[in-house]
Amino acid sequence: LRSRSRHFRQLLRRKMRKALNTPGFELHFANGPDDGEAFWAALERVEKSSWKARAGTAILFSEQQRAFFRHLVDVVLERGWSYLAWATYRGTPIAYELAVRFGDTVHSMKIAYDEQFASLSPGVVLKAWVMKKACEDGLREQDLMGHSEPWKLSYTDRARQYVTLYVFNPQSWRARILYRLFFVPRRWAGTQSRLRPFLDWKPVRRVLCKAHLV
Repeated sequence: LRSRSRHFRQLLRRKMRKALNTPGFELHFANGPDDGEAFWAALERVEKSSWKARAGTAILFSEQQRAFFRHLVDVVLERGWSYLAWATYRGTPIAYELAVRFGDTVHSMKIAYDEQFASLSPGVVLKAWVMKKACEDGLREQDLMGHSEPWKLSYTDRARQYVTLYVFNPQSWRARILYRLFFVPRRWAGTQSRLRPFLDWKPVRRVLCKAHLV
């Protein structure tokens, strides 16, 4: 964080001191398979209490996503790739981060916090704690992944381009029609460019996933 402004670093330290000096506030790290259930329980509780639940983007809203991430948690714990962490206040989970260590990089896949405890900045404090652990473990990079959101750009001014891949179920006639409609006809290039954001709209993607179209 040396490249960040002095103001940002001071603000981060103040938030960490406030949270860590608050009686009942604790940080937890999943070290092995025995911690899997505790981490997943924290994730479920926070997802239900975060803005993601209101926006309809919580992991738990899609059975496919839920199954994928639950399996991922088991795999990373078994293989020693875990950077799974959560924060509690008086025993209640109030933030979590689902991150995976691979090589010399920590990939931050999911992070959320309960807005009822925003005064403790649990998401910010947990992220800083995970970053500190990564530095202590000698890792070289933390990939925040996803879009370049404002909170991510407060930690870095670098970003990578990425490509979105759509995988269609070839066994579904509905999926084949959808593929041909949106992705095949070259002469509809302009129409495709206008309609493709529609496919990226999360409520639409949930419907497509539930129907096993993508």
